[in-house]
Amino acid sequence: MYVDHGFSFGGDHAFETMDKTMNGRLFNIYVLDEYFGGADYPGAVEIFVECAERMIDGLDDRLMNLDISAREGQFDSIVYIAHQLKGSFNTTGSPLLGQLCDLLEMDAREKNKDSCQKKILQIIQLSKVFTEELRSFVTKIQKK
Repeated sequence: MYVDHGFSFGGDHAFETMDKTMNGRLFNIYVLDEYFGGADYPGAVEIFVECAERMIDGLDDRLMNLDISAREGQFDSIVYIAHQLKGSFNTTGSPLLGQLCDLLEMDAREKNKDSCQKKILQIIQLSKVFTEELRSFVTKIQKK
């Protein structure tokens, strides 16, 4: 079932296709195989859980700093934070948010303040859903 997360990129954009294939979820479970060698790989679950917990713990501060930077037109700061978030989201299972951060990074390099602010709002909204899904997944794999 496709879930509308409240944003549109127009046409058959990669985000819309990716979101549909993930059944409306922002968290992609295959990250465990892709980045950590799979659940059977020694230590993979523990390493993933540590990465996920660190990302979640620092996310609110990063998003707040991103929002402040956009309002103040600090494009170098936006590029820096967006780049960090891109890696964090990709590593912890949200290629959708990772790609959105990549687009934000490009907009910041072009000093497009309006587009940056729109993407930051999307990232903030979607990251709330993603962190809930990620926390749920982390809880499940820790119980095994």
